[in-house]
Amino acid sequence: MGNQVEQKGTFFLEIKMKKNYIFNKVQGANNYIQNFIQRYVDVLLLDERKLIWNSLTVDTKVIKTNELNKIHMNICEQLLLYDERKKEIFTIKYCDLLVHIDELEPWEEVDYLVFNNTLDWFIAITHEDKSLLYGVGC
Repeated sequence: MGNQVEQKGTFFLEIKMKKNYIFNKVQGANNYIQNFIQRYVDVLLLDERKLIWNSLTVDTKVIKTNELNKIHMNICEQLLLYDERKKEIFTIKYCDLLVHIDELEPWEEVDYLVFNNTLDWFIAITHEDKSLLYGVGC
C-alpha cells in the first residue's frame, strides 16, 4: 500500500498517485468490534475461519468491490473502518475510502469492515474482490 508513516495517531497512506488519504486511528475502540461481533458474528465460526466477514450470521448482499460507488450513501459521511489484518479501527470519509480502494494494486489484499457508530449497517470489503452489504443498498 505504499509507505506508512505514523504521526500522533494519524496514518498517512501514500498512494502511488501522490495523494494522501488520512485514516485517523480511533483509540479505545474495541467496544465497537465487540458489539459488532455480538450482533452479527457466529463466534464459533470466527474461531475456525479467523475473519469476521467470513463468520457472519446475517444475510448480506454481495457485490463486486469495484461497485461500491453505487451504494446510496452520503459520500462525505465520517465512518469507522476496522482493518481485520491490523486489528485497528480508523475513521475515514466514505469518498476517501472509495478512492483508496480504487487505487489499491491487484496484489494488495484488504479485509475491512466499514460501519457507522450505531452499527445499524455495515460493508465488508474482502480480499476476494467482493463486498458484503448489510442494511445499505445500491
